[in-house]
Amino acid sequence: MRKWSLTGLIAFLFALAAFQAGFSQSSKPSLFQTLNGKDMVDVTLELPLDSIQSSRQTNEYYPGVWVFKVPGKGKVRLPVKVRARGKFRRKVCDFPPLKLKFPKSALEEQGLRRKYNEYKLVTHCMSDRLLGWELLLREMLAYQLYQELTEYSYRVQLVRITYRDPASGKRLKRLGVLLEDKEELEDRLDGEVCDCMGLPAEQFHPTLEKVTSLFQFMIGNTDWSYLMNRNVELLRDHKTGKIIPIPYDFDFSAFVNAPYARPSSDLGQTTLRQRIYLGLDTEYESLRSVISYFRTKREALLQRIYRFKWLSEPTRNALAAYLLECYEQLETVVPVEGLPLPE
Repeated sequence: MRKWSLTGLIAFLFALAAFQAGFSQSSKPSLFQTLNGKDMVDVTLELPLDSIQSSRQTNEYYPGVWVFKVPGKGKVRLPVKVRARGKFRRKVCDFPPLKLKFPKSALEEQGLRRKYNEYKLVTHCMSDRLLGWELLLREMLAYQLYQELTEYSYRVQLVRITYRDPASGKRLKRLGVLLEDKEELEDRLDGEVCDCMGLPAEQFHPTLEKVTSLFQFMIGNTDWSYLMNRNVELLRDHKTGKIIPIPYDFDFSAFVNAPYARPSSDLGQTTLRQRIYLGLDTEYESLRSVISYFRTKREALLQRIYRFKWLSEPTRNALAAYLLECYEQLETVVPVEGLPLPE
């Protein structure tokens, strides 16, 4: 029988307690998991609306309360710190995108995983209710299309938010898109987000880099960069050590078609709808297999659009037509399997 010194026994008990606490926490759902999986979730965000608006160019947090329903518990009120976020949108939007930071102790008190406590909220941006509704839903759909292509993507949840200012009594009811916590993304995909720039091409996952690049081409988005680490998370896979890009922020794409989006003159773009491939490798032979994969996903992507009930039928048809234009372009760049490549 093993003999323990007092010091050794205390160290063992501390280690056991830490292990049990970690196991207990890992078995709890995250805040995102309690909301995710439904078509739309109703929440209320109590916050000082005027203060958030007036300090949009700073990273100052303001106290708020996140109110949502939990099955079996009813309404739950979670304290939260809120600030404006983003670079371009916080300048041009009537209502800026938001960063939500929940106290870990408050999450734990509600039986939620304390580790995942920071979330990005994509807001309606425009004061024009119908325009803000459509732009946000188009971007939500872009996230869903990427999810159709790979699990290496941000999970998102559509929320219907009532913004309420307790001091002034102001109310605003709009749509929003909640992105999962970055640490939750890392743990789910067994990797670590690298805040790095200028990585050489050989460090990237050879297939998933092309999936990301071709998807950005498909939705007509040029507002991203591997080199500058812009609008793309660079996840270093723990198993292979390779970098897997995970795109986000699609508001400058032709698919979303925001009124403030402009063609990139630096890239020679003349219209927003003009597609430009910005991937690391443009050799026909290396792209062939990924384009073939996109062909197998054609109907699934179209069905994602057609079944997205939140947008009008004419809008869905227009988005599907834009996607089909991409498939026509791909046929001219890389022919179908079995046919010779262009000279």
